[in-house]
Amino acid sequence: MSSIEFGETSIEEHFKDALQNKTLQQEVFSKRSALRADALEGAAFILKQLAAAMKGSGLGAPAEIHDYTLLSHAQALYKGRRKAVSIFDEPSFATGPAWDILLDLLINERLSRDVAICDASIAASCPQTTGLRWITALHEAGLVEKVQDGTDSRRVFVKLSSEGRAQVTLAIEAYIG
Repeated sequence: MSSIEFGETSIEEHFKDALQNKTLQQEVFSKRSALRADALEGAAFILKQLAAAMKGSGLGAPAEIHDYTLLSHAQALYKGRRKAVSIFDEPSFATGPAWDILLDLLINERLSRDVAICDASIAASCPQTTGLRWITALHEAGLVEKVQDGTDSRRVFVKLSSEGRAQVTLAIEAYIG
């Protein structure tokens, strides 16, 4: 069988070179992958060691990190709450039962669920009469709407008004920075 010449080398030699090059590329890729895996395992080991050390080994760093994190979270919450309070005409709407009612209404709106007035009071974790007073105040401020149940005339639903939704959204954004 005669070999076809391709310049100074035959096609068979080019094919062998290509195979060797492909094999070499695969070996390099395999070694790189193994090195990456080893590096990831090493990093995971180091992180586990660091986590174990930070769980109270007495090195001092965990308490300092925890104190700093706690401090920064407290400052962010304080600052966010102050901003949220300034969004509403009535500052108490951004705290306590009123805020819980507004958040619950937003959550249920996003989940496409109706909220009966009595359920809104329960969500506020306050006595029903207190919840009803807050719902009335939120309604009078134009932040919530009352909607009669179409199937049961004894039941009334409460939902955010467009203004209420806008103000709650701004207040949430203020809280989370």
